[in-house]
Amino acid sequence: MIITCFGQNKEQLEEQFDSLAKNIRQSTYYDSSSVFSYGDSAIKIARELKDLSREALIYQYYGNYYYFSRKKVSSAQYYIKSKKLAKKNEDWTLYNTTLIREAFILVDSDSYTAEKQFKELLEKSIERGDGENIVECYNGLGIISESRSNRNDAMDYYLKALKSAEKIDSKYHISMMLNNIGLIKFYNKQYEEAEKDLQRGLKYAEELGEERLAFNLHNNLGLISSEKGDFEAAREHYGSTLIKAENLGFPQGIGVTLLNLSNSYSELGKKDTALLYIDSAIHIFEMTGDYPFLPKAYFLKGSVTRSLGNYNEALGYVETGLEYADKVGSKQDEASGLRFKSMILKDLGRYEIALAAYEEFYSLHDSLAEVNNAEKMAELQVIYDLEKKDAEIELLAKDNALNNSRINIIIISSVSFLVLVLAFFHNRHVRLRRKQQRDYTQKLISNIDEERSRISRDLHDDIGQSLSVIKSKINLYRQGKIDNLDGLDGEVGEMINQTRNLSHTLHPSYLEKIGLVRSIASLAERVQKSSGIVCSYEVAEAADDLPLEIQTQVYRIVQESINNTIKHANASALKIILVQQGGYYQFEYMDNGRGFTEKEISDGIGLNTIRERALKIGGRAIFSDNRGKGFRCVIRFE
Repeated sequence: MIITCFGQNKEQLEEQFDSLAKNIRQSTYYDSSSVFSYGDSAIKIARELKDLSREALIYQYYGNYYYFSRKKVSSAQYYIKSKKLAKKNEDWTLYNTTLIREAFILVDSDSYTAEKQFKELLEKSIERGDGENIVECYNGLGIISESRSNRNDAMDYYLKALKSAEKIDSKYHISMMLNNIGLIKFYNKQYEEAEKDLQRGLKYAEELGEERLAFNLHNNLGLISSEKGDFEAAREHYGSTLIKAENLGFPQGIGVTLLNLSNSYSELGKKDTALLYIDSAIHIFEMTGDYPFLPKAYFLKGSVTRSLGNYNEALGYVETGLEYADKVGSKQDEASGLRFKSMILKDLGRYEIALAAYEEFYSLHDSLAEVNNAEKMAELQVIYDLEKKDAEIELLAKDNALNNSRINIIIISSVSFLVLVLAFFHNRHVRLRRKQQRDYTQKLISNIDEERSRISRDLHDDIGQSLSVIKSKINLYRQGKIDNLDGLDGEVGEMINQTRNLSHTLHPSYLEKIGLVRSIASLAERVQKSSGIVCSYEVAEAADDLPLEIQTQVYRIVQESINNTIKHANASALKIILVQQGGYYQFEYMDNGRGFTEKEISDGIGLNTIRERALKIGGRAIFSDNRGKGFRCVIRFE
């Protein structure tokens, strides 16, 4: 029996390693401390066992953790470490598994390259007989096909993956593929068959204790129950989904589930409960920066409020949803919101405005119609393929040449049309972007000239005059017209302070000396003293550990925001917040002034400057005015 320096035999160490690896794989999305604590212990055991493959596996799990946390750069770095060790140990199964995970990273950004990699890895996996890798490759190809609305091809890949998973008796992969197959059937309105697949998949996921899989399966079963009108069953499934999402520490999943639950409660007549769930979801999306979900959340809140007869309140929620739809660039949500807005205006008897909103919806709807029709045709084609497969094969055999010719004509025509449309919108976007850049550059030059003029005035009116007074006093003393130079020290000191203030305005060098926290505190105190605006702040001490370049940009953003408040807002109070949330920092600036107009959002040199500075620190500035009740800026950055 082999005894290690830890006092444990090889079998005990391997058993301990397997337990740690399972804990890492099932750790929650935002529980990084547990992931790396387990990982450090597992890596020590792998090194004690001198097993490079086990160490490579832990690095792959690190990469998976970051992949599911939507941090793809960190994910890719750990995949590289995993591949290096697997290659060194000539563990080609593990090496190919990591290549498959890298291909999944590419799916969103470059699906064609990802598709090519999945097909190449599928051939290698089949040659080697790597069952799990075969399943994952088929799954990846199915996901890509589904993203292109080729649901017939997606179903074919998913069925092949299911067959491969059953061959190796991998209940985890069987459950995963039943989930994907069930969703395809759900999209085709085959609710009974979809429910059977999802229930079977859920059974396996619950047996294995796979929280992520169970979360998805419960959520999809809730969707089916809602479509069937069984909202009590939907509520039960979404309740289970919420528990899973909370166990996973998955804020986005929690928010989406709260919206689904609110819809079920609304349909069950429990409107107040529905509104509570919607408000909780909105709070989560705002705190995590998941702004693309906010339009649907506000539209749903408007729908529930409208059902209670509170039409003016409902209209306000829809307007807020439309603002978020515009900010995140969601034309689908914008179209839905405009249609809903026209309905509420009609309820209020404001028929002329309702008609204008509906015309705006109709115009936007036309531009999206071709895409929607194409998706609908794809769905109908999948249904036809599933129900009439034998008849279609026979028809294709008899008339193959004619159909091929027709298909080629359709493909060529569709591609040509698509290219023209894309070219049109691309050229339009380029022209608009260039115009915006020219306008911004011109405004920036004007702003620089104004700033130079201000500095010149400060030098002339303050420092220049102070120097003149000092020179005059010295000349009078030399000429014997005054007996002493009393007060000269104070005047020189005042001139030094004026010079220091001007220098700090041009470059906040004291950031290096006192840090961002005290700099913001000092700025807030000066502004409150000089302007009378009540200034409050909440800045995490850890902000002083940020790189100096990031501290400088954040400080400049605060300066610009305060400058806008003083100049334009007519506000009596402002607040500055910089807090650390997980691996991110969230900056918020708020005042209680008059807010701003859409033109000021797009054309304002101050707000554009804030946007540019936010980009420099890896964030994105989101502005809102709470419907005229004040200004708010939110920036999240790592």
